[in-house]
Amino acid sequence: MPFKPLRGLFSLAYVLTFILGGAVPLTAEAEEIDVTSRIEAVTIFPTGAEIMRSFTVDLTAGDHQVRLLLPNDIQKNSVQIEATTATDLSIKSLELRPEPVNAEARKARDDALRAEIAAIEAGISRDTKVIENALLARDLIETLARRRMQPDGPETTPPVPEPDDLTALLDLVDNRLSRISETILDAQAKIEASHQRIASLEMELAEPSEPTTRNMLASIHLTARDPGETTFELRYRLGSAAWQPVYEARLSTGEGGQAAQMELVRNASVAQETDEEWRNVRLIISSAQRTSQITSPTLSPLSVARFIRDAENAQEGRAVGSPFATAAGLQSDSVAAETVERMQAAAIETGFNTLFDIPGQVSIDNSGTARSLRIGAMVSAAELSLAASPKIDLTAYLIARFTVVGEAPLLPGRVMLFRDDVFVGEAFLPLATPGEMLELGFGADDLVRIERREVARKSGETGLVATAYIEERSYLTRITSGHSFNIPITIEDQTPVTDDERVRVEFLPGTTRPDDADVDGRSGVYSWTRMLKPGLTEEIGFGFRITRPKGSTR
Repeated sequence: MPFKPLRGLFSLAYVLTFILGGAVPLTAEAEEIDVTSRIEAVTIFPTGAEIMRSFTVDLTAGDHQVRLLLPNDIQKNSVQIEATTATDLSIKSLELRPEPVNAEARKARDDALRAEIAAIEAGISRDTKVIENALLARDLIETLARRRMQPDGPETTPPVPEPDDLTALLDLVDNRLSRISETILDAQAKIEASHQRIASLEMELAEPSEPTTRNMLASIHLTARDPGETTFELRYRLGSAAWQPVYEARLSTGEGGQAAQMELVRNASVAQETDEEWRNVRLIISSAQRTSQITSPTLSPLSVARFIRDAENAQEGRAVGSPFATAAGLQSDSVAAETVERMQAAAIETGFNTLFDIPGQVSIDNSGTARSLRIGAMVSAAELSLAASPKIDLTAYLIARFTVVGEAPLLPGRVMLFRDDVFVGEAFLPLATPGEMLELGFGADDLVRIERREVARKSGETGLVATAYIEERSYLTRITSGHSFNIPITIEDQTPVTDDERVRVEFLPGTTRPDDADVDGRSGVYSWTRMLKPGLTEEIGFGFRITRPKGSTR
């Protein structure tokens, strides 16, 4: 359900003027109370989010200053505070300023860091001494081992130890040297880790005395007339958060004798990069969008010269631009998205705004990774049809038309297309309101076969004295359906067009009469609509003649 304004509501918008002119004077007897708050709910918009935190304070009668920390990226003029219990109190003011730097705490921290560095350096000295001692021990063992194998004098031969003595000597040397090597390696690893830790501590010591980014400290000045426990709700807005719609259009074609239907699943892809994480919160998706234009624009006088210039510029722009809307503005698929959660959100209508209350508790981290949440679904009957342009592609493409049902409008967004549970591609869904008819393409229809062949071609001169040239083309298009139900198909073809009144373009005898000419304003484009029946073939004959005088090129 939507949030309702409660008693004790206090906004920061007008308090900022007092802060800019000087701090709000505090009563000498005001008790300072530091509290911690918890994020209870988040309402996320197409751009930005509203956060609701709550905290409870056990107040005595009198003046109080309640203080809590808020994120650094808060929109300062959006903060509101309200008491949600029946305690008799009045909120006098609310200040918001960067968290003050605690010099004593910083000095104590720096002293602790320096003490830790000194202790680590002492440990490095001890480990260095361990390595030196181990190297001396290794040299001594090697010297003693060599001495046992050397002769007593120049005229004597080296002593030959007994096998048992030799084995014992070798084992002793091997064990001792192995233990010494392990001692040296362990000490070297400790020294390396100690140097890395010292470097990290020194970087921390080198940080500026005042951090570049600090939390904001909110101070709420209030007077309680009666003692008691009071619960507060504090709301504010953050900018680095957004959601965008992502749809799943699931078409069931009804090959088994069932009626074709469309299921449109509405998902919200939510991402945020604020200074706080949202852990186990109530999440509400809002369709309300912030607009840069609040009122209707005002028309200024328009000269003929400017009108002509603007018209020429617009014509040039249409020549190079694309008339098709795309989903390029949506979030890239390179951002990982979690699996869509199959929970149904409750839709709440509030005038121009639609709120979707996601059931359960939701967590959204602040890494910017998108999380997809299911917020609703609609089912509507679907009208199927086919479209093809055999001149350039012998494929019949399936089209589904359906009516938007429900109470909430559909915002523009990407739509994933599924035909009989098979993913066939994606498209872009425009803004649509309930009751509006939408049309989506679902790719090639493999159950429909189209053939188009040229049946006649003629070129030459005409007239008794060869005053004109003619070009004739004739084609036959055959369409066969493998569907188990009737389905309409619209076939398009074209003739050349000319702006030379001396050139004539006309249909040849035997051409199947088209149902529409200059389709969608495209000159020379004709269409035929036929109802395809299972297993039967439809034929469309199409031919044209171009007659042009000598010397004409168009």
